[in-house]
Amino acid sequence: MLESRGDASRAINMEGTRMKLRQGLSGLLVLAAANALACEIPTVVEIPETKDVRGRTRAVQSETGDYVRAMVEYTECIKAEIEAGGGDTSPALFQSLLVQRNNLAVAEVKVIMDLFEARIGPIEDADLATAVRGADDIRRTGASPPIQSRAP
Repeated sequence: MLESRGDASRAINMEGTRMKLRQGLSGLLVLAAANALACEIPTVVEIPETKDVRGRTRAVQSETGDYVRAMVEYTECIKAEIEAGGGDTSPALFQSLLVQRNNLAVAEVKVIMDLFEARIGPIEDADLATAVRGADDIRRTGASPPIQSRAP
């Protein structure tokens, strides 16, 4: 009978150790994800209705260029966080969170670029064209991000 109490006590200790380990790992994941918050998503640029653009084309082009450049930096920051967290060997939850943030940012850029072309027209401004070169690849070919999560 005493042996069974000892076995039960060891089992309880083992379960407590496992719980502490899980809590510790969860804490590490939260800290790692909080690090990713250092990657701040830029405020979305306002693309005015076509009728409201007159006289503001240059300003809208400039603001859109700034936004796209900032979004490219944001997605690069996310990729760097994934690599810093272990790349393909990083915990699946951590990687999934960051991949999801990246993919949402890419989708947002696609919407903004489509909206820009629909309301403003083709991208003719040289500065804006330079800024959106990477975003253009994203929008047309999907060649740049989104990055894909590894299978769990």
